[in-house]
Amino acid sequence: MRRTLTRVRRNPARGSGRKPQCAKTRLVERSPKRGLSSRCYRAVSISTVRFLASPICLDCGRAGSRDCRLLTPLMHASVNVSTFRFTPRSICLGWLLATVGLLSAVFAQSAPAGRVVGRIFNPGTGEYVRNAEIRVQGTQNTVYSEEGGVYQLDNVPAGSATLEVAFSGYQTARAAVTVTAGAAVARDFELVSTLPKPAGKDEVVLISKFVVTTEREGNAKAIMEQRRNMNISTSVAADSFGDGSEGNVGEFLKFLPGVDVEYVDGVSRGPRIGGLDQSYVGVTMDGASIASADAFVSYGATLNGSTGGQSRSVGFEQMSITAIESVEISRTSSADMDASSPAGTINMKTRRAFDRKGRRLDWQVSMSANSGAMTTQKGYGLDDLPRYVIRPNYQLDYSDVFLNQRLGIRLGVSKSSVLAQQQYVTHTYNRTPNTADPRPVVLTGITFADGPKLTDRSSVTLTSDFKATPRLVLSFTGMFNAFENSGHTYNLAWTASANGGAAATGRQNVLGDGLTEIRTNGLATNTSRGLTLGGGSAIKLTNTTTITPKFEFKLNALTVDGVFNFSRSKNDYETSSRGTIRVETANINNADFRATRSDPLSAEWTLVQTGGADWSNLASFTNPRTTEEGRFVVTEIYTGETNAKYVLPWRFPTSIKFGGKWAEERRISDNAVPYLVYSYNGPGGGPTGSFANYASPRKFNTDFGRITSLNVANVPTLVDRSALSVVFRERPEYFVNSATVENYYTATIANHRDFLQTVSAAYGMADTKIGKLQLRGGVRWERTETSSKEVDPYTAAEVQAAGYPISTTTRRATTIAGMNYQFLSRPRITRDGDYDNFFPSASLKYSFLPNLQAQFGFAHAISRPPIDALAGVWNINDVTLLITAPNPKLKPERSNNYVARLAYYFEPVGSFTVLVQQTEITDQRITVRGKAADFGFENDPEYAAYDFQSLDNNDSLYRYRSLELSYNQQLSFLPGLLRSTNLNLSYTRNYANQYFPGVTPHKVAGSLGWSIGRLSFRSGLVWQDDTPFTSIFGRFQRRNLKVDFGGAYRMSDRLSFFFQGRNVLNDPNLLYEGDPRRGQPAVLYRYGNFGVSWVAGVKGNF
Repeated sequence: MRRTLTRVRRNPARGSGRKPQCAKTRLVERSPKRGLSSRCYRAVSISTVRFLASPICLDCGRAGSRDCRLLTPLMHASVNVSTFRFTPRSICLGWLLATVGLLSAVFAQSAPAGRVVGRIFNPGTGEYVRNAEIRVQGTQNTVYSEEGGVYQLDNVPAGSATLEVAFSGYQTARAAVTVTAGAAVARDFELVSTLPKPAGKDEVVLISKFVVTTEREGNAKAIMEQRRNMNISTSVAADSFGDGSEGNVGEFLKFLPGVDVEYVDGVSRGPRIGGLDQSYVGVTMDGASIASADAFVSYGATLNGSTGGQSRSVGFEQMSITAIESVEISRTSSADMDASSPAGTINMKTRRAFDRKGRRLDWQVSMSANSGAMTTQKGYGLDDLPRYVIRPNYQLDYSDVFLNQRLGIRLGVSKSSVLAQQQYVTHTYNRTPNTADPRPVVLTGITFADGPKLTDRSSVTLTSDFKATPRLVLSFTGMFNAFENSGHTYNLAWTASANGGAAATGRQNVLGDGLTEIRTNGLATNTSRGLTLGGGSAIKLTNTTTITPKFEFKLNALTVDGVFNFSRSKNDYETSSRGTIRVETANINNADFRATRSDPLSAEWTLVQTGGADWSNLASFTNPRTTEEGRFVVTEIYTGETNAKYVLPWRFPTSIKFGGKWAEERRISDNAVPYLVYSYNGPGGGPTGSFANYASPRKFNTDFGRITSLNVANVPTLVDRSALSVVFRERPEYFVNSATVENYYTATIANHRDFLQTVSAAYGMADTKIGKLQLRGGVRWERTETSSKEVDPYTAAEVQAAGYPISTTTRRATTIAGMNYQFLSRPRITRDGDYDNFFPSASLKYSFLPNLQAQFGFAHAISRPPIDALAGVWNINDVTLLITAPNPKLKPERSNNYVARLAYYFEPVGSFTVLVQQTEITDQRITVRGKAADFGFENDPEYAAYDFQSLDNNDSLYRYRSLELSYNQQLSFLPGLLRSTNLNLSYTRNYANQYFPGVTPHKVAGSLGWSIGRLSFRSGLVWQDDTPFTSIFGRFQRRNLKVDFGGAYRMSDRLSFFFQGRNVLNDPNLLYEGDPRRGQPAVLYRYGNFGVSWVAGVKGNF
């Protein structure tokens, strides 16, 4: 091949002023009120390129010979290119096309071929089988069955061939087929279990059909999913862990290696993978994004996270497992996946009608209860009204096929209602000794919280698949989830002194040793001592709707699919409209007491009142106040995606895939709580009045699981929030708003968010298999554009000129009218940001033996900034000339993820795996301060003299490492009654190079299942070592052991009884403070009790 390159000129980047050899440079664009943006590219101009018209043989070197087999790509025409610019995108595309063209000539398959199609069916379970391995005997040509058990085996040489079908726990099926060139032949298969059959009618059936369809079958599905996937992944079938009517996805993931579950008040909310928190974890449904809205996360600090830091994370509490067939955790990502999940992605796959044969109706009814309230009678175990504490649950799952097996419809409906305890003992310590008090640690306050909580989940799921033609399948998924969490917590907070060193009110006023005994000093100057009655109620309501139509078109070796996804989630908190009050507050000033416990690690206290008004009398608590709810968040996601996959006609099984995606996400949130504060001035109220007219029949529960947390003779009387809410609605004049102007600013202006993000993406990737080696590589490009609507305020001088007074400290108006003028009288402005990223990814799999595989994966990813970092109000201080603002130009954190795994698979239904993972993160967010020019405002006369403070990206390297060992097997080789035992064990070791809250250093998880005849049992456990838990150094979660236990009895082939308990040992959650290695003794910070959750019921099918 002769090629002439007549002229090449390298140009410096425009505007850089650099020499030609320094053409690659960073361009910084500044515009008023827009911060920073950057581009980086290389410009190359090419005048003429000419290619010889005839192809060249790579074997003999001759041109144009038809007898040669290894020819270069057929470039028959001259190509003239003038002024073509090489960008990263064009380079990647060019290399991809050139590589495919070259390899297509090198590896072309000359022999005529056809294809085999069919379905894989399991008569033992009545299901069509996904992920069964179909192979042409004696070759490397292998595929795996898809949804509905469908498979298509391309490039099968014409003539006779033998197919083999393998699935863990089942006998290998074989069949001979005759393939015609250019045509398709159909061949279906049925699987037969490897389990031994009884010899006679009197022999005990150790493992029945009923048992096979649960834990053993679930493990087999997980193994085959893992073996099939080129991404390093772990899969769990929804039927692997028994019957859990609570339906929370997190309860199914907590047993997996490398996965830790975040709990909020005893409810699993989100996952951690490899030590990284949930903001680094992606969650999808059938590969599509799911909207998640949670005002608690947006406006409050999570138990071990900052305020708003988890605003992009997806909460499991809003989802139900009942519509899910399996959950897949991908530790590495490929180019066809979103690149915004450095830790990995959790994909939930829905149940489909074509997964089963014919019509079927599964049903389940059950009752749930908590160990803290086990009675069939109505009681005050939740709020101030008598209610039943044993709750009903149900599930229905209907599927059928119509139109001669062309239309499949599946409908699922479920409702779960679970009552849980929510009890805390929280201690406040002061660790700053002074001259007056040299004690290293002094306890200044104790808070007891009693808050039963009712969680209701409702779910409706409709899936349909229509085979419009033999080549076109149209699918639809519609899902609606409703989540309601009703929590009613009462707090009793005793305070001995202020948490400081002031002479009159500080820590030196606490008598006793300060750890196991504290006493108030009784001095009138110590105005901080006393007892406060508070807590809070909230009805958390979240409705999530997801609609996903898609299509799949197959034409011989080409598969084209497309997806549109709409997902909307709305979350708000309500109180008075739901018959309660968010917070009522009243306190006894100058109440004296003595509190004792046996040990600094104990939560069992004995309190004796030694002075002040009687705290058992509600009239003693004065200055009654209330607060209303006003938190609101809505998230909407629109996604469009199309993909094309082509199986190349090569000797080595190879496919290429490419596609594009567009996604738009909008988040709107408000929090009016700071302004919704009221003083009660009705009958008996006022500054010296009380809530004595509204005493609750509910009593404060001092039984905190394993302990009696509070021993006190005169237990305080609680306020009836239900009665108070009626007065609030019917006599609003009794409640006077006591909010300040700054409260109004926070609620109306500072807390408002309106954020829009658009991501455009394109990718290309290829898979190939050469002998025992499988390779995958690809590149993804994403462009992210963000837009936030923010206020455009007047300066303090302009506000004063308009006649409104200004605060000398905040430089904001001191009246509501002035606030409205300063911040809301001009239209909101839009602040934009954008950035581009390329994401290379690669993975390989090598089979040393048919059952011994090694995998390695690499992926580059990003973690986009939380919403609060990109959107929000500007705080302009005219005195200090400082502007504190969000940064819409803030770039994402960048990460490189390396994962390796060695897996050995054995029969029956077993595997042993070793996995190591390292995730390196750069560009983490830090607070920086600079001049106006650094933020692009040097030409703006209004702000040129100001300093700016915002978030920016730093250069530090943060490294997470994880080691995981996992073993699971059906132990059918054991003798006698032990033959039906199923064992799962895993160990996880996490490490981080810097202090990160929530990184569990050691975790052991496991489950043991066993059955005999009609009876089966299962137990699961999770043990976690001491774990740094919050950003406060030295505060850690004490090692703990959580054990679940359940069982079932098969009354007939279609009817079974089941039960299940969660945390059956009632192990509490303990948070400690201190670091004994540094001379800081460990003391108990918080004791948490959530009780034991039990479910019992019956289930069946038709």
